[in-house]
Amino acid sequence: MKKFLALLHREWWEWRRTVLGTLMVYGFLLALSLVPACRIQDFESSNVHFGSEWSQHDEHDTGRNLMQQIFDQGWDGTEEMLVDNPKIVLKPYSHGLLAGFHSLAVLILFISLFYFSDALFKERNDGSTLYIRSLPVGDHSILLSKIISGLLAIAGLTLIMTMLAMIHARLLLWVVSSDFSGAIAPVLGQIKTMDYFLDLIVYLLVSLIWLSPLFMYLIFISATVRNRPLVIGIGGPILLFIFLQVVFRNHDLAASVGEIFSSIAAMISDQMLNISHNDSKGSYEILGSFWSYLFSVRTAISIVVAGLFYGGALFMYRRNVSTA
Repeated sequence: MKKFLALLHREWWEWRRTVLGTLMVYGFLLALSLVPACRIQDFESSNVHFGSEWSQHDEHDTGRNLMQQIFDQGWDGTEEMLVDNPKIVLKPYSHGLLAGFHSLAVLILFISLFYFSDALFKERNDGSTLYIRSLPVGDHSILLSKIISGLLAIAGLTLIMTMLAMIHARLLLWVVSSDFSGAIAPVLGQIKTMDYFLDLIVYLLVSLIWLSPLFMYLIFISATVRNRPLVIGIGGPILLFIFLQVVFRNHDLAASVGEIFSSIAAMISDQMLNISHNDSKGSYEILGSFWSYLFSVRTAISIVVAGLFYGGALFMYRRNVSTA
């Protein structure tokens, strides 16, 4: 176990600059966005009107009347009304969390492609794989250390950046309008934040399992090709999809791959908009349960396909294909 932990520690030291650099750039951009927000003045009732167009597109009379009162009469007394009608705040708040979480997931997935495609190729290219394989550790330990390090980095970055985004959203609301921030604070304070992050962890676990064939495929490419693993690993399937579409008019393979990403997006979309109220504790949950997705046929198929790619990567890694 100590040897495996040492391999994980080695991966951290090798890629720590990428992880910390990503967090620093993201934090800087969040802080920078507060500068123009400081120049925005509070809303005034004379600048906002709810006409017929608003009435046509809003199906909830309570929400429309409440927002009309906020802009017409000010913020006095609206805090109690928002507590009585919390979904007026929770619905747009959950939509914002959904959009931000998807954006972060796409960004981190893009970064992870570079890691998995370069995980074994870099060591093969500089010859350090010969030294590593001479150590008293097995090939399985070496491969698993790289796979687990990548998965932990994806999950850790996503959770940390999501937490920073939530803090930034609250701070941004306070900077733009302290009255508005104070009015919605009691409602947002009733959200079960700990349960939200626990649900996100389960969601990330399911997503990583469903995406594991992609990651194992890139590990296989990293152990096989002689140069440009990312270009070959991503460009090869794209050319194959185009070839099948043009020659055979068959897009089933491309559709099956796209279905994985659409299913992941649909999974969190369905669960995030199911806002439930716990009357006994006065708290709200903005995420449902993802456990049913974990024990599904798609999960089983993903594990089998990922295992096949892992076996291929192990076979090619033991062959020690030269990059010269």
